[in-house]
Amino acid sequence: MTKADTKRPSAVKSHRAHPYSTPSSRPAMPARSVTPNIGGPNHAQPNTSSEPHSSTPWSSASDDQLMSARTQGLNWQTIADTHFPNKTANACRKRHERLMEKRGSQGEWNGGKFEEVARAYGEVREEMWRILADRVNEKWNVVERKVKIFYDI
Repeated sequence: MTKADTKRPSAVKSHRAHPYSTPSSRPAMPARSVTPNIGGPNHAQPNTSSEPHSSTPWSSASDDQLMSARTQGLNWQTIADTHFPNKTANACRKRHERLMEKRGSQGEWNGGKFEEVARAYGEVREEMWRILADRVNEKWNVVERKVKIFYDI
């Protein structure tokens, strides 16, 4: 036997018909036209206006206007069309997301909020560390100390 005789046969895919692929074995599905309702009423629809959108910077006044419009429950397309004709609905949505992230990371964690969290931590400290300690079969205060050392907190 030669080396050529021992070669694997070339990988030729054979096409096998699926058992239900013949027209007589499966009833034809009726054609239907479906218009999906993607995202509901707050879903940003594509811009259909002929006006081009410019990339103008957001001002603090426009940020306030955007937050106010969204608080009223308006969808992104309505906000863009009504308040920001030079912005897309997606631009309004993304700006709102950034403002919400910024607000959550800075505005709410003032001294009073931090004191409230510290007080609540003191009240549930043993209970929350005990849950973890029970899982690893250790004392809660040992687990707390080791985690704080590990994370340098």
